[in-house]
Amino acid sequence: MRNKLSLLVSLAILSIPLTLKAEEHHHGEHEEHEAIEISEQVVKNYNITTMKITSSDIHEVPRSAVVNAQGEYFIYKKENSSFEQVEVEPIEVNSTSVSFHSEEIQPNDEIVNNGAKYLRVILLDKEGGEVGHAH
Repeated sequence: MRNKLSLLVSLAILSIPLTLKAEEHHHGEHEEHEAIEISEQVVKNYNITTMKITSSDIHEVPRSAVVNAQGEYFIYKKENSSFEQVEVEPIEVNSTSVSFHSEEIQPNDEIVNNGAKYLRVILLDKEGGEVGHAH
């Protein structure tokens, strides 16, 4: 299954232009955030959907909005056609949702609530990182 997903993502990347950019934000100290800019066609093909954050303190999002990669948790914040990877610290994780607090996520921010795992795969593929795992 992973090989099929990797192949599909690779084909999408080859057929549709996309750029990778590193952004630096200043929140007391330097933090580097990775962002990808993808076309509306990729968004449509992978059924990537977003939701607005409404709470100001603890955010509760669907489990599909959060990617767990080797013990680190990420969400993707959308700004125009760019998706920024933001690390979050989960407070509570259950079968349907994840609650977290983040200074970087504010009310009215738009985050990916479906398709975050595809953004992670695309980002790793563009960086030349491992998509699967090795034995």
